[in-house]
Amino acid sequence: MDDAYKFCTFLSEAAAALCEQWDDQPYRFWIFLSAGLFVAFVAGHFLVVWFLKEFRDWLRTPQIRKGAKAGPITGHFERALAFALVLASVEGTYVILTGWMAAKLALNWERPLPRGASAEKERRHRVYGFSALMAGTLSLGIAAIGGVIARCGL
Repeated sequence: MDDAYKFCTFLSEAAAALCEQWDDQPYRFWIFLSAGLFVAFVAGHFLVVWFLKEFRDWLRTPQIRKGAKAGPITGHFERALAFALVLASVEGTYVILTGWMAAKLALNWERPLPRGASAEKERRHRVYGFSALMAGTLSLGIAAIGGVIARCGL
C-alpha cells in the first residue's frame, strides 16, 4: 500500500512539473485540451478494442458479431463521463466511476441465459461479462488520464 501511495505521489508531482513548464505558453488550454481529448477518445477507443480482441482470443472465445453498436456507444459514454468528471475536478469522481462500473457489472451479470443453454454458451456468457468489466475499467482509466492531461491547460 505504501508503494502505491509513493507511485501516485510521484505521478502527481511529475504531472505538476509538466504543467508548470507550459505556464507562459500561448494557446496552452487548447493544446492540453486537444491532447487530453485525443488520449481519452481516440487512443482510448483503439486500446480498448485491441484489448478486448486479444483477451477474448486468449480465452478462445469468439468475438461478438461485427455490427454490434451497444459496446462502442457505452464505451464512448463512459469515457466522456470520466473525462468530464476528472477535467472538472468533481469531488467524488472515483466513487461515481466505481458506481458506474458496479451498475454495468450487475446488469451484465444478471442477464439471463436462454433455457437449455449449453455449458459452452454459459462459459462465453461469463467471459463476455468479465471482459466487459475489464475493458470498462481500462476505458475509464484511459479517460481519466486524458482528463488529467486536459486539466493541465486550466
